[in-house]
Amino acid sequence: MCNHVTVTRRVDYSALRSPVTKHDVDAYRRESRAAGFPWATTFTPKFVLFGVCLIAFAVAVSIAVVNFFSAVFASADGAGPGTVTFIVLLSAVLAGALVQLARVLLSARFWESWLRLTRFAQDNTFEFSPESPSPAYPGSIFFLPASSTLVDHVRSRTGPFFEVGTYRSADASGDQRVTNRGFIAARIEQPIPPLTLHSAGARSILGLAALRHRSPHPDRLPIAAGLGDHFTLYGTAGHENDARALFTPGLVALLVNSPVPVELEVVDDWVFVYSTKPFGIRDSAVMEWALGIVNAVQFPTPTTEAGYSLPAPPRSRRLLHGAILAGGAVVVVGIAVTLIVTFLVPALAGETITVRIG
Repeated sequence: MCNHVTVTRRVDYSALRSPVTKHDVDAYRRESRAAGFPWATTFTPKFVLFGVCLIAFAVAVSIAVVNFFSAVFASADGAGPGTVTFIVLLSAVLAGALVQLARVLLSARFWESWLRLTRFAQDNTFEFSPESPSPAYPGSIFFLPASSTLVDHVRSRTGPFFEVGTYRSADASGDQRVTNRGFIAARIEQPIPPLTLHSAGARSILGLAALRHRSPHPDRLPIAAGLGDHFTLYGTAGHENDARALFTPGLVALLVNSPVPVELEVVDDWVFVYSTKPFGIRDSAVMEWALGIVNAVQFPTPTTEAGYSLPAPPRSRRLLHGAILAGGAVVVVGIAVTLIVTFLVPALAGETITVRIG
């Protein structure tokens, strides 16, 4: 464990909060692709594939909707003014959805986030990468390195080593399911006997099996004040002082007020914090929380509680909401195009077309 000191790592978060222009984002995208970064050249095809899948789904839904409206209008002697009005109004609504779709897909939110994180790393002598090969960390979640990567991760270049990001791995069962876990890795000066801190409010990420291969008979240890309602601590009896030295008031406060459920593992001179979800370090508040964890274990202050604030929900959730909204908009636009071609055009031409499928 580190000796108790009063120093800490000073971090400038302004790059994560300051506005960036479209010109900045476009220049960053061009420079990244010109540099030949693999993540910069593979990003676009991934999202093209995503869009193709959405369009295919939209076509399937459109066919079902066309069948429905065909049944409704087929008995009419031509499409009257009511039919035309209905289709025009529906098209207007769907046009609004198309604008929303364009706003979500063309906002370059990922590239903007990467630019902010790159500037943040440069300002603080860190390193940032949207995607890198997984290192051989001794933590329990770091398995199958050949089929795993680190995503949106920041690591130190000077001083005590740390890394914060997302660990993406294929499922060990071989069913090709991909798992994304948020992680914090921080190296400390002195090794500590194995410890695991299990979350009481969520399915355990680690499980006792993760500890048994390091300590054959793990014991339930006394836990720091404030943690008992949220976590259970396991380790080897007789090393309670090591646990007390690690779980300072500042670390306890940050663990209890984490933006997502977390668990902690100590392996020799490494402290790991895991979550079943990405932390969303694009948010400055979440990054500040994560580096607060790092400072608390690398520069412990046993008598004072480190200042902290409850982070906002990780941006990754908002990105997921945007993706869902975009997918819904694609489906709606596909339906609109099909309806216009099927009903509006023939109606304006004074014709009636009946669509029967199957």
